[in-house]
Amino acid sequence: MAPSDRQPLALRKDISSNQLRYRFAGLAINPRTKVHSDRVSKSTSSKPTSLSRARARPRPRITRSLDLTPTEVECARAIFDRLQMTSRRSSRTPQLCQCSNGNYEFEYPAYRRWNLKELRRTLTADDIYSVWTTLLSDICQLHDAHVAYIPDMKTLTLKKASDGTSYRPIIDTFDFSKHVDDPEVPWADLKKHSIGIMGAQLQILAHLAELRDSSSFFIMDFDSQPDIVVDVLEFFIPCSFQRNAVLREVKKYSHKLGKYIAAEIGGQLYTYPRRKGPDDEYTEKLVSDDYSTLLHAFTILDEHMKNRQVELGDLRTRFDFWLLRVALLIRLHAKEVQIAYSRGIVKKYSEALADSYTSLEGFQSVANAYRGLKEAIRHFQNEGGEVEDSGVWSLTVGSWATAASLTDIQI
Repeated sequence: MAPSDRQPLALRKDISSNQLRYRFAGLAINPRTKVHSDRVSKSTSSKPTSLSRARARPRPRITRSLDLTPTEVECARAIFDRLQMTSRRSSRTPQLCQCSNGNYEFEYPAYRRWNLKELRRTLTADDIYSVWTTLLSDICQLHDAHVAYIPDMKTLTLKKASDGTSYRPIIDTFDFSKHVDDPEVPWADLKKHSIGIMGAQLQILAHLAELRDSSSFFIMDFDSQPDIVVDVLEFFIPCSFQRNAVLREVKKYSHKLGKYIAAEIGGQLYTYPRRKGPDDEYTEKLVSDDYSTLLHAFTILDEHMKNRQVELGDLRTRFDFWLLRVALLIRLHAKEVQIAYSRGIVKKYSEALADSYTSLEGFQSVANAYRGLKEAIRHFQNEGGEVEDSGVWSLTVGSWATAASLTDIQI
């Protein structure tokens, strides 16, 4: 008998009892089951029972196609041979199968899977901690066995644990360029890197869950990985208050972080309508929260620029921050804002008098922000930066250019 087109590769080399069980997995063990099925189908009832319909319906195959080179196929076969030694994880690992056309695919057990984005609003911090505990064990033991397991928040999928309430990670993301028997692979370094990345991502996700589910606030340590913070926030897109709470805990600046903060706060400014009196309470909270986050961004940017060679990209970001600072302060302190969606607000109020603001302190804070903006422009130009149209500059930072947001805020 020719072998099945979809045999598990780890069992392809010879016939074994496990292979026979795989081939005959769909057959009934008790012959009376077949007789019972026939008897139900011959019932005098005009409609088949739900039990007979359920038994007649085959389980759908759950697969994921793989695009592997010949070298990667060899690595994949070796990885899954090695995985046979970790039977404790077999329920969370798909089978590597070869199709009739010669391609390869993963075939999963018939259970439901979720990705992290689908569970973002239901996972608690304790759930995430439980997932991380299992992941940490998986990463350590598989790398010690020279299996290049590389989980990531964007590809990680989960299944329900046997208790029916908690979740367990499915092990299906591997680096098929690294062979289990390659002596040149730095397995200890790969393990450390994978633990660092995945641990940081889940730590931030757990913090977002805490901010969502309770009023308690605790300090997280994001000092060394601002780019990972940006990756998580861009992927999960939390509300602005949760986003800002996380951003204000980042103690180290990066260019990616600066662009993200400018784009997010700028995009929010674009949503504010004109007003003839004070903002409503919710909008005022949004503006104040963004302003607090922007002040924190100034602090870590200034610290970053100390005792360093001046970089034009940092000066451009500082320029962006000052422009946003002026716009937010106008929104906070002006008696009325006749500019819809903040278009041209910085230019419009550049010559406004003190009586345009609700207090003298508010007017002075806006005036100081304008002075800071002019100094940022001067410094930027002195280092070779260009400001278009003789000082009239459209704010198009980061994703704003593609999102068509604050392109009309000008000075």
